[in-house]
Amino acid sequence: MSQLSDKIIQQLDMLREYIMQHVDSDYVYIDVPLYHNIGDWLIAMGAWELLKEVPYKCLAKLRWDDYYSYTITPNTVIILQGGGNFGDLYRGATTARNEVIRQYPNNKIIILSQTITYLNNDLLGQDAALYSQHRNLHICARDNESYQLAKKHFHANNVYLLPDTAIGLYTSLPKYDGKTIGKTLIINRLDKEADDLFNEKGDVKEWESILRDVHFNRVWYPYRILHKIKKMLHSKVLLECERLYVLKCLYPFVQKRIPGYYLHYDKVKTTRLHGYLLALLLHLPVEIKDNKYHKITNYISTWMK
Repeated sequence: MSQLSDKIIQQLDMLREYIMQHVDSDYVYIDVPLYHNIGDWLIAMGAWELLKEVPYKCLAKLRWDDYYSYTITPNTVIILQGGGNFGDLYRGATTARNEVIRQYPNNKIIILSQTITYLNNDLLGQDAALYSQHRNLHICARDNESYQLAKKHFHANNVYLLPDTAIGLYTSLPKYDGKTIGKTLIINRLDKEADDLFNEKGDVKEWESILRDVHFNRVWYPYRILHKIKKMLHSKVLLECERLYVLKCLYPFVQKRIPGYYLHYDKVKTTRLHGYLLALLLHLPVEIKDNKYHKITNYISTWMK
């Protein structure tokens, strides 16, 4: 376990060094996840932990559906959420990211650690052409395969190899105490990335069912009501209340309850990258089966060998 901890600490130090070096002005963080994918929430929370150390102000944390309502000045650093949606596998996310890059040609833009997947070379060429027009764009890849693709096709930009920002949570999370309780948590992904699943008896979950188990609806339903009222009234005051509720209620709930849920088990089996990463951060034994695009094994071969 000490060897594993050393690897995680090395990744944490690499993330801290990058953030301290490249976030060199007040900043906004765009693409705050508000859908039921725990992995993306972990990515955001880890990034925010890292960003607490920079001597600059976070001006706003914005979602895709409201960033346009915020005035971003040219000297503001724009930080875009990391994850696994760079490319054409989740084209909507890349399209939204591309719009920010078009809209803010004079801002420093940092795309945090991403797995990059393109199935369509025409779209890859279009994105590379767009990105090449931005002279201060920084792309972080979170595995060697993505890094090599970015170096080849996005060579006009600044490209880095950087661990997943969920690692930023490492020092703030509880750790498994090693007591055997004989329960295994199985987390299968059931979306278009799914491939070989764990087909065995036990507590078989997806992210949404885990959120149900921790009674996430207790804090989610009030948010949905506030969101609907805000949309009806087009109120800037309610927009700020909504943002505050998300950051002060929803995210702290997930950061506390999901690790606690994990720690009711003594082993995790998962086909999700962040099912795997959260187990590592909690010092829980973990077994993986990869998705069809090798997201987990590419990450492990880059950072965990």
